[in-house]
Amino acid sequence: MSETYQIVPQNKRAVKFLRWIGEHELLFVLLVSPLFVFPGPWMAGAAAVVVLLWIVRFLATGRLTASTPMDGALVLLFITSLVGLLVSPSLAQSVPRFWTVFYHLALFYALVVGLRTWRACRAAGDLLIAAGLGVAILTVVGTDWFFAHTMRLPIYEYFPALVRDPSDGGLFNPRVMGMALSVLVPVPLSLALSGSSTGRRLVAAAVALVMVVVLVLSQAVQALAGLAAALFVLAVWRSRWFLLSIPAGLALAGAAVLAYGPPRLAVDLLSVDHPLGVGVVLRLDIWSRAWALIRDMPYTGIGMEAFPFVQSNFYSGFIIGPEAHAHDLFLQAILDLGVPGLFGLLWLLVAFGWLVIRGIRQIADRDARALLIGTAAGVAAFLGNGLVDAPWSTKPGVLVWVVLGLGVALARLAEGSPTRVDRRWHIIPLLGLAAILILSFLLLPGLPARNLGSVVAHKSLASAQAGDEVDTAQVSQAVSLLERGLQWKPDHGQSYRTLGRLHGWLGNQEQAILALERSVDLDGLDPMARYG
Repeated sequence: MSETYQIVPQNKRAVKFLRWIGEHELLFVLLVSPLFVFPGPWMAGAAAVVVLLWIVRFLATGRLTASTPMDGALVLLFITSLVGLLVSPSLAQSVPRFWTVFYHLALFYALVVGLRTWRACRAAGDLLIAAGLGVAILTVVGTDWFFAHTMRLPIYEYFPALVRDPSDGGLFNPRVMGMALSVLVPVPLSLALSGSSTGRRLVAAAVALVMVVVLVLSQAVQALAGLAAALFVLAVWRSRWFLLSIPAGLALAGAAVLAYGPPRLAVDLLSVDHPLGVGVVLRLDIWSRAWALIRDMPYTGIGMEAFPFVQSNFYSGFIIGPEAHAHDLFLQAILDLGVPGLFGLLWLLVAFGWLVIRGIRQIADRDARALLIGTAAGVAAFLGNGLVDAPWSTKPGVLVWVVLGLGVALARLAEGSPTRVDRRWHIIPLLGLAAILILSFLLLPGLPARNLGSVVAHKSLASAQAGDEVDTAQVSQAVSLLERGLQWKPDHGQSYRTLGRLHGWLGNQEQAILALERSVDLDGLDPMARYG
């Protein structure tokens, strides 16, 4: 990568050994991957191994890892993950999620560093295709289809139940597996369309067909949305005329709505008795709770993977019970990481798209070009999934980082594996984020106090409700901050509701009742409350 930075110049064997370890970083990261996949206290030890690998690389080469235009975004995502860990009222859920994010970043950089040749990238693409076939097979034999599918098709009765969970039957959620397939299937599809040899294209087409069939059988709307997004990217790559499918699709959708009848469609989609309506209503309730949380804690988020805890304890829904996540990629990103984290995610996607476009223009090898566009379509599928679900929070979410790593490795090879990246890729987005935050401070002066007050309140109330001694200083601080926020937004019902609970723990019963009564009065202005 660059000239050797020799800490011990007289010991050439030691330097050579350190370089060998750094060059095989991907192997070591893959070896510790199972420790990250299954949450537990060992995750910190696995992270220590990764950090040691980076230190070894720095000693041998003078660089921690490869340089990409996405570095600034990834550093921002890591910093906001740390913030999400610090503000979380439920460390039992947040700590494993933090280490998972760390693992995703480590795997991404290990792939970028490890895939140094076209041959290595093609081998990684073949392994990704094999992994997609494996996911399809596991989906068939490891899912409890009786409880998972919506339409009762006879074909499900013929699926062998070979992989089972002793506790609840099916081991895999077909919707999660469907989303995983939608991220992986664009790679074989792209090779089937543009591979260099007939045999390679036929094999890729056969694997893609199996994966698509299983994806459709999963009956996951989110997976179908991801597949549609991937197919759109592949189609536009083949011909820009497919861009016309956007206005054409909107026109067809409008015609279908008019033919079905807008009032009838609205009733169906807002009725819990309708098969589609129940999904829409539940998501509207979930999204309303997510937006309420985001309005109160936009700068820090609510804590990594803390949505089920905070939502069920402080922002109860009108129809839903405790929910695992926000069922939307971008809402979940803000909840976990705050607005700066969402900014980092969007920054990452823009930088990746720029790399792909540049790489496609420079790659001459047909297989490599097909792999690169396949990774771009896989990321598009991930975004399609994220419209109605949160693939960010699932175990197969790691696959998008594998796809990203392969795509960036291919694009860097096309550019000659540059060791430096234009600093504007890091400075300009950070200036943009700073401008957004400063503007929000000026326009919404009470919001920082409400954000911090909500965080302190949730942590103190969670501790008190768990049976710990009430930290009166912390509770009083939360009261002061929330009251400061109410000076700028006096009609904020959730602040009064939280204040009522805080005053209750402080023993101020009269103030608690007044605050809770005020919150009830303001609840009547909430459209979701009226609908509920």
